[in-house]
Amino acid sequence: MALERRSVPVTAIVSSRNEGHLLDRCLRAVEFCDELIVIDVDSHDQTAAIAADHGARVVQHDFVPIAEWARVTVAPQARHDWLLVVDPDEVLPAPLADRVAELLASIGDDVAAVDAPRQYYFRRRPLRGTVWAGRTSAGFSCGGRPSSSPRRSGEA
Repeated sequence: MALERRSVPVTAIVSSRNEGHLLDRCLRAVEFCDELIVIDVDSHDQTAAIAADHGARVVQHDFVPIAEWARVTVAPQARHDWLLVVDPDEVLPAPLADRVAELLASIGDDVAAVDAPRQYYFRRRPLRGTVWAGRTSAGFSCGGRPSSSPRRSGEA
């Protein structure tokens, strides 16, 4: 299924501090989301301009040392219950975007979070033997309620 741009009722949230050079790839990968929010955490580069070029709503935020601190203040502003949180250096594969759209069309009201497998890379090689090695899970949540223990099992 080829997704139309901005067709899935999900808000993608990206926190960035001076990572404008990474935003183009990241935001192109989540353009299937109906709403894009980029949290500009006191950047001094082109983060806000690049985000705006992608139609994202840019929310300025004072410096915080941990991106999650900014996200929890901005997540309640999202238009949709379902949130997809990605970092500027992450690119969501198109097949996973398709799967998200399929899943949301049939997901029950009792599900608050969904996990998907994640593989970290360095210089185009998968990381192994480090704290970031192997497949871990990433997810999206409903209603701004991040969950470390989602109720839905299986790969997205």
